[in-house]
Amino acid sequence: MIGWLIKNALHVRSFAISRDTPRQLAWGLALGVLLGLVPKGNLCAVVISTFILATRVNFATGMLSATVFSLLGPFADPLTQPIGQALLSHNRLESLWVYLYDLPLVPWTAFNNTAVMGNLVLGLAMLYPSYRLSLRWFRRTRFPTEKQPRNETVAQPEELHSRR
Repeated sequence: MIGWLIKNALHVRSFAISRDTPRQLAWGLALGVLLGLVPKGNLCAVVISTFILATRVNFATGMLSATVFSLLGPFADPLTQPIGQALLSHNRLESLWVYLYDLPLVPWTAFNNTAVMGNLVLGLAMLYPSYRLSLRWFRRTRFPTEKQPRNETVAQPEELHSRR
């Protein structure tokens, strides 16, 4: 049983980091953190998921970190509820929220929910620090000092004339 778990964990690890640069891995992890913190079932989560799928980030790392942070997200609610409440009830931002809510697709983002707003703000605040920390970690663990040689051949002037 333990051997089976280790074997599958190694397969997941090799799938998660295969042929991707540390930047792709780090952006996948950072966007997964953002996706994991945002409550699901609204347009915000759909847009973040689409962004992960549409860009050249590591999908497996993103979905793995999204799963982990989806499980940890409810524990952040005592921190994020007051953040969302403060932003949504701020006097100077009130006209902005009314304007956004009157737009066609924006109400589907559920930004007027304090949990969604607070978790979105926390996720956006954690986006760059999680990218930088994970980039450093992926560079140390996966590409310590590895330099990839380029297979570019430069055509000599004699070869250019003979090709015409």
